[in-house]
Amino acid sequence: MVLREADDSGKVGDWITNKSHVTIDGTAEAGSTLTIRSPQGVVIATLVVGNDGRWSAELDLREGSNAFVVVSEDKAGNSQQKDILIEHDTQIEISDISLSRDTNSGDKYDLITNNKSPVLVAMTDPGATVQVYINGVLQGTVEASSSGNISYTMPANSADGEYQVQFVATDTAGNRVESAITTVTIDSQIAVFDIDEDSLPALSNNRALSVSGVGEAGSQVSIFVDGKLVNVVMVEADGTWRAPILLQDDGTFNIHFSITDVAGNTEVSKDYSVDVDSSTDFPTLNLEDASNSGSLDDLITNHNKPVLVGTAEAGATIHIYVDEKIVANVLVLEDGTWSYQFDNALKDGEYSIRVVAEDPAGNTAESPRLLVTIDTSTFIDNPAMVAGSDNGIFSNDSITSQTRPTFSISGEMNQSVQIFIDGVLVDTITVTDRNQVYRPESPLGDGSHSIYYVITDKAGNTATSKTLNFTIDTFNTTPVAIDSIGGQTLAEMTGSDGKIYITDTTRNLLFSGSAEPNSKIEIIINGLNVGEVWVNEKGHWQMPVNPLYFTEGQLDITVKSTDRAGNVNQESIPFGSIRISRYLPASLMTINHHRKRTGGVIAPLLP
Repeated sequence: MVLREADDSGKVGDWITNKSHVTIDGTAEAGSTLTIRSPQGVVIATLVVGNDGRWSAELDLREGSNAFVVVSEDKAGNSQQKDILIEHDTQIEISDISLSRDTNSGDKYDLITNNKSPVLVAMTDPGATVQVYINGVLQGTVEASSSGNISYTMPANSADGEYQVQFVATDTAGNRVESAITTVTIDSQIAVFDIDEDSLPALSNNRALSVSGVGEAGSQVSIFVDGKLVNVVMVEADGTWRAPILLQDDGTFNIHFSITDVAGNTEVSKDYSVDVDSSTDFPTLNLEDASNSGSLDDLITNHNKPVLVGTAEAGATIHIYVDEKIVANVLVLEDGTWSYQFDNALKDGEYSIRVVAEDPAGNTAESPRLLVTIDTSTFIDNPAMVAGSDNGIFSNDSITSQTRPTFSISGEMNQSVQIFIDGVLVDTITVTDRNQVYRPESPLGDGSHSIYYVITDKAGNTATSKTLNFTIDTFNTTPVAIDSIGGQTLAEMTGSDGKIYITDTTRNLLFSGSAEPNSKIEIIINGLNVGEVWVNEKGHWQMPVNPLYFTEGQLDITVKSTDRAGNVNQESIPFGSIRISRYLPASLMTINHHRKRTGGVIAPLLP
């Protein structure tokens, strides 16, 4: 018995078909009766074998295994039995193609591999014949294993790229099925990977870094700090990536990166050394002692190109601001000190100075402000005797009768002034008032003296006034005398009665006498000042007196000497001692002199 060839799909003779109605052909003893029944004894068909010994029967099959029992019985009652099994298979299935796990690098389910000869796998009916198509071209034929596994190894050293793969399976029943076309990607290297080194400085003042770069889209970038994985980020679709890195402390760190694409390819960057310095020392600022004239504590100096000094972190840059304008940048030395001298002279005045230290990492710190005063000069006015002390005849000749005269003193406010009298330092005072005066502590003796001032301000500037020469004169002791009147001595004008007679009043009468040199002579007649004249350097004086002051009768004449210091000495002719008469007495008598104390000064007087 055989399954008719037209009904035997697939491999002939394997009793496997995909048809549900088939014909069986066979041979038996001619004229015998042939019965076909099920294993359960149900008769399916009965027929008589033809004279040629051939027979055929049509059977309906159900899906799966179909068992039949065929019994041949001849006319003599002899019988033979044969069992047949027909496999009715109308379906075949096939799975999607994937890569074998050992050749699918990276994600095991993504059909992307860095294997240059990956293995394509799928499942179908056991024993099925499978045609392999790559990019539409038949590459070969394989047979499914007894468990239905399909396995095909792509050519060695396949080029990187995408491959369209498909399996077409035909089972033993002749059923045919096509797998879905699957895209397999071979990617054996990283397309691009780079770190933006500008985002990863060798020196940073920030512990929180943000590093960026480029890479193959969809890849993973791993960040390692001192060999420890600290972060993993994905490369964006545009091929860029950015990764935050948080460092816990200041110090030096070794950082490297690795990228792994979806195919499992990995590339490692070089090592980057990063120094993190998140702070710097606060700088100090002061005037160099040699530039700080006067007191070292007052920041007032007469140096208009002063030197600034201070300390800061070694290697930092000092930015110097004067009145909020940057004037210079200097580098801190290895010992942590810095200095700067102004190139251009500063004008007198107060300056606000501060410095900002910036270390190589970019950290900054600011010093306190320093208020520095540049003061390159001072002044002191020349001394002058004040009006109340310059009490002689003239108010500006610096001749006084006071032994402790008062002098004006004016200069730069709140500064120290040394007072020198006769070349000797006698006192030191502070200028506190524009109308300040100075009076010697001890009386000065009569005679010529000198006074001058030396002022020293807080910046150390000095100025010296001109010297004022002055005279103290407390006495006028030179006798005041009238030697002659009208050219006649008093002796010649004295009558026998002891009176002095003036007989000619038709002309000016010239009084002459002696007194303290350079003093002023006043003649007072009967209480009326009739004239003044200066005594010459030799002590002589002369004064014409208008005769109108001489009336008939008795006269009271006083000659008053006032020296330049204001001291007074005088000579008086008592009332009645001089008479105005047109007639002379018969005889003249010698004048007897006596002395009278006037103001504590003994002066010769007429009787």
